Amino acid sequence: MLRIICLAVLLLLTSCGVLAQTPPDQVVKLAIAQTLTNQQQAIAQGLNLSASKPNFKIEKIDVKNRQKITSPDFKQYPGEVYRIRGTFDTKLRSPAKSSQLEPNNPFDLYLSTDPQDTSETETWFLIHPSPKQAT
Repeated sequence: MLRIICLAVLLLLTSCGVLAQTPPDQVVKLAIAQTLTNQQQAIAQGLNLSASKPNFKIEKIDVKNRQKITSPDFKQYPGEVYRIRGTFDTKLRSPAKSSQLEPNNPFDLYLSTDPQDTSETETWFLIHPSPKQAT
């Protein structure tokens, strides 16, 4: 009986978001896409080209590690911070409309939650730590 009560409380806390959740794969995919888009825009700006729509499609993500960061170096972020590492495959679309698969691109992302967010869906933020923090 005690096991059933503990399990019910655990499920209730998990569904209410009281227990920490790691970033889901869809959030990781969106963070990778945002990072790639930012890189493409920076390159276009550096070359004085007009920014165009992203020319990639993320095909597959392989998360190797999801690590909760507890370092005091990250105390400026009010929520929980996670470091997510792995690889992804992407298809690059060229102007000639052909696609080229680029497999096994590494990624290393930092995502944080907002502790004041009381909505039922958790909000994740892509953060860019300083080089000192990222080591």
